[in-house]
Amino acid sequence: MPVSSADSRVADWAVEARDIWDRTQDAIRVSKERMRSSADVHRRPAPTFAPGDLVWLSARNIRLRVESTKFAPRYLGPFKVLEQVNPVVYRLALPPRLGITDIFHVSLLKPVYMSRFSESSAGTSGSSTDDYEVNAILGCKVVRGKKFYLVDWKGYGPEDRSWEPAENIRAPQLIAAFEHYVWPLPQKLCPVWISLDVLFSTASIMHLCAISLDRYVAIRNPIEHSRFNSRTKAMMKIAAVWTISIVYFSTTTKRESEDRSNGKETWGTP
Repeated sequence: MPVSSADSRVADWAVEARDIWDRTQDAIRVSKERMRSSADVHRRPAPTFAPGDLVWLSARNIRLRVESTKFAPRYLGPFKVLEQVNPVVYRLALPPRLGITDIFHVSLLKPVYMSRFSESSAGTSGSSTDDYEVNAILGCKVVRGKKFYLVDWKGYGPEDRSWEPAENIRAPQLIAAFEHYVWPLPQKLCPVWISLDVLFSTASIMHLCAISLDRYVAIRNPIEHSRFNSRTKAMMKIAAVWTISIVYFSTTTKRESEDRSNGKETWGTP
């Protein structure tokens, strides 16, 4: 049966399209290899770990019970490697109280180098609960009429801090020091002091942002900025900054009060 001209054109188009597809795939593959070789110049080979090795875990994506993230540790652990899931992913033996996944990319792990001068880590010991020693009491909350304290354990990092019932804590001196802290001013001024501290800190940050934005506009358009800038507009900017600060402060204070009334975790005494 003779092949029509239309069928031959379709066949030629299919062959040409397949050829274009193959050449495109080859070009993409060459581009990937070129970018990989260029990036590998600045890369170090990923460390390999075997089951039983000790590693440090990056705290980059882990929420810790710390007063300030600036002073939080960069790495947690050391933790024991349980298995290698794939060439770049490992499973670690984490404490249950962390409440996070136990599988991590190798970029978040760092090997532990031990020497005869290194002290054994408390986090890898197999001691019982009775051997734990309270280092400090950091917070307190009441849940369903039961009091809990936020405990910082001696020899352990922030990732091991936990809320413990009051009857389980055998540190009466630390509890007394936490509960009976003497406020030098009248008790009614304590929440006022905290509220003003939050308000002024927020306003200070907002003022720095406003000044930075004003300087940016002055550099980009100096003539227009000097022409339209006046004392009245400066006062309006200051008023806007304080208004935003007060609104943010009120929202944060209200949310904190709701969390305390619902028994959620709050930093400090209730």
